[in-house]
Amino acid sequence: MTGLGAALRQVRRFNDAITAYTQAADIFRELDDRHGEGATLNNLDNGLQHVRRFNDAITAHTQAASIYRKFGDRHGEGTALNNLGITQRELRRSRGLLALWRRITRRRDEPARERIRL
Repeated sequence: MTGLGAALRQVRRFNDAITAYTQAADIFRELDDRHGEGATLNNLDNGLQHVRRFNDAITAHTQAASIYRKFGDRHGEGTALNNLGITQRELRRSRGLLALWRRITRRRDEPARERIRL
């Protein structure tokens, strides 16, 4: 389903891509594949932004970042937080961007043993 979402997004069928990504996230959740769910939620944003559903995109990125954080995937978390910042910029939410910057720098300055909690 994630491949279908990507293909639909490429041909600019954004609402269909959103449906495919949402279904894929639900399937990953049912299978308890949290990493797959996080990646799908992160990809969901591309379709949501094109149809100007910015608040839904913020929710998807926040959930994706949380999932990545739980698994200690700093690259995935960083990607989700970066995309979250782009979405907030689209909404001209300067307070949200400032809070996000503080969160990222706080995470960056944590000792590695505190970041990875199993």
